[in-house]
Amino acid sequence: DSLFAPAPGSYMDLAVTMPNSDVFTGLILPELSVLSLETLKAHYHGDQDELTVDLLLPEVAYQNARIGGLEVHVDAVGNRLNSSLVVQRASQDSLFIEGLSLASTSTNGGLRNTLRVQRQEEAPTYELGVLLTRDSGGNAIHVLPDGLVLNGTPWTADPLNKVRFLASGPESEHFDLRGDGQHVSMVTAGEGSQLTFDQFQLGTLLNIVRTDDSTGIAEGELTGEVAFPGSSGAGLKADLGITQLKAMGHLLGDLRINATEPRPDHYLAAVELANGPNELDADVDADVSGARPVLDARAKVAFTDVGLLQPFVQTFLYELGGGLAGDVRFRMSEGTPALDGDLRFRDARLGVSATGSLFRLRDEAVHFDQHGIHLDKFTLRDSLDNAFTLDGDIHTTDLRDMRFDLSLRTDAFQLTRKRVGGNDLFHGDVFTRLDLTVTGTSELPVLKGDIGVLENTDLSIILPGSRVSLVSSEGVVIFKDSLQVDTLAVTDGQLLRDSLEARLKGIDLDLAIRVDKRASFTVVLDPTTGDAASFKGEGDLRFRYNAFFIRSQTIQFILTERGDTTEFYGLVKKRFELVPGGTI
Repeated sequence: DSLFAPAPGSYMDLAVTMPNSDVFTGLILPELSVLSLETLKAHYHGDQDELTVDLLLPEVAYQNARIGGLEVHVDAVGNRLNSSLVVQRASQDSLFIEGLSLASTSTNGGLRNTLRVQRQEEAPTYELGVLLTRDSGGNAIHVLPDGLVLNGTPWTADPLNKVRFLASGPESEHFDLRGDGQHVSMVTAGEGSQLTFDQFQLGTLLNIVRTDDSTGIAEGELTGEVAFPGSSGAGLKADLGITQLKAMGHLLGDLRINATEPRPDHYLAAVELANGPNELDADVDADVSGARPVLDARAKVAFTDVGLLQPFVQTFLYELGGGLAGDVRFRMSEGTPALDGDLRFRDARLGVSATGSLFRLRDEAVHFDQHGIHLDKFTLRDSLDNAFTLDGDIHTTDLRDMRFDLSLRTDAFQLTRKRVGGNDLFHGDVFTRLDLTVTGTSELPVLKGDIGVLENTDLSIILPGSRVSLVSSEGVVIFKDSLQVDTLAVTDGQLLRDSLEARLKGIDLDLAIRVDKRASFTVVLDPTTGDAASFKGEGDLRFRYNAFFIRSQTIQFILTERGDTTEFYGLVKKRFELVPGGTI
């Protein structure tokens, strides 16, 4: 029954080794920080319709996602298939899965699949077997009753259970699952089917994904029904309730969802969250019957703690909390979105991962209308209660193409703060004075104005990958970068410059930068040994940059306090002094 058609006369034998993964992790795909490949072999023979694949990937890390111990094996000849997938650990930020395996084996008339989650020598927390079959009416699924385990609890399944997925909707036979006081069933009667949940705990399925602090992704008890119309054409109906709903340990309240389908592919839904610290009252009208969906949604929000959203944005925000309230309306017609309404932050906290800074919003509002997004003296405060004000408009009629008319002003503001981890090239405290305008478009923003680097600034810049290659008797030290591909050598300066250019693509800058003589700077030559040069200076810099790589820097920097470096790896017994009064 496979839709795959073999290609006679086609052959492939593939074997890949990767002794130096720096090619990918350093040059081709910088976001890929780790790539460890042990085995990748594949064989295909079109005449025999034969495919074998063996992949062993001990470790791979891309941005905040990491996979360890990935194994894939495929052995397929004609309609016969034996395959397996094993993942020792997969993580994204604080979420992870351990001991995941999936095995598929072809049988007479079907495909048997077994999902298992089992940590080392412990008993399985999940073991679910299903048999997938296909006949003239469509696809069908049968839950294998033997050894069924969900969230560490044994479940029972009717041995004759089956659900067919027909063009008119699902059709069930003896579909009845029970475990630990929970019950899920589907009954087909007349021209429709009804799926029923009775005291079903969300963690029964969602706890397959765990968190570092063992908090459940979502908790709560689900009770209700979903009615599928079948051939009657009556339309889908749903009446579901979740009591004591929690998200990542944060109590939301009781959630109620009612949905109907008055016409084919036209849905109406009402969502209410109550009896908790957060409240939501929303209505949705979605018509997906045409080539372009039409959507009209309204929501009244009253959240006392938006921290429940932090796990979903923790790539960008290491802390999120405080209140959020407002009335908003979202519409989508002819492929064009529109947003109207107001949102107000009260005693909110935003911890920005990129800078390590923690910002507070006492009572700030954002207004949305048909012309765009509007900020009226929108003020953020740093941990020292210094104020940073955004004022102006982001003009847009479709939430995609934007035109900026903003001003950013502060007399003193902590832009970054020291922290463990974060940016590999920059860290430390940066205090700034800003008087900037942001114009241009979302395709090419234009940033102009004055920046002051103030006292109490203590910024470190790390030069990555340096190592001592040669120490001569004359005291000449030659550095070589560790990333080399054939005759291509990438220096620390190039890496630093490329990192800046990667962050500045698609922007037009015209900045006057004044450096206070009491600001401190450190250039770390090697983070493993602590070799570094530190200095203070007074400077006036003019920096221009645009998307066409036409740039100029006018710099006058007068050294006001000497710096020195430590001993290089203990191999060079020298001290280096930067003499005060020097001018760049």
